Amino acid sequence: MHQKAMAAMSLASLSLAFTSPAGAQTQPINLNAGLQAQVLLVGRDKNFSSLTLSMTLINKGKNTVYLLFLRASGDPHAVDNTGASFYYQDSSGVPVCPSQNTPECIGVPEIKFYTPPLQNWMELDPGTSPVTLEVHLSSFPGQSHGTLVSFSCTFAYRVVSNLVHDETLTEKQKRDGIHLMNCGFPPTQVTQEQ
Repeated sequence: MHQKAMAAMSLASLSLAFTSPAGAQTQPINLNAGLQAQVLLVGRDKNFSSLTLSMTLINKGKNTVYLLFLRASGDPHAVDNTGASFYYQDSSGVPVCPSQNTPECIGVPEIKFYTPPLQNWMELDPGTSPVTLEVHLSSFPGQSHGTLVSFSCTFAYRVVSNLVHDETLTEKQKRDGIHLMNCGFPPTQVTQEQ
């Protein structure tokens, strides 16, 4: 509950710093495992070097989904319509793996020092309120002048249809059920910081 409250406060403060044009939100996108995502706002700083992307994730399916935000293989990443690239700095709202090595993040074939414990993953139950993910990305100062930004990212996820049965599984069995989900979002209008 604490993570959800912090994400809501973060979204509120982001909205105060940027004036959002009409149509800044994207249409919801259906993802794997019954998840749905929607980009709410892409804000750019006064120096044209940083982006803040805010999106919601909601479980529209019938099963519980455990989610981990990955920052491996060049993701998350954003590109504006002038070709400026933005790279991950930090995020809030969904737990993120500290490593940039995907097998190390998911703990398959083996658990390493930076492998997040499964109990630290975000639990998204069906029919609950959306979770807000805020991602901060940066580029070289003054490089970005585009009006549209495309965003991509990767999540590790695990689907649980029976929570009681899930408690009987070993950690290895649970980790063997982890999947990767690459997400790409259509160009979204950039909101310039005032």
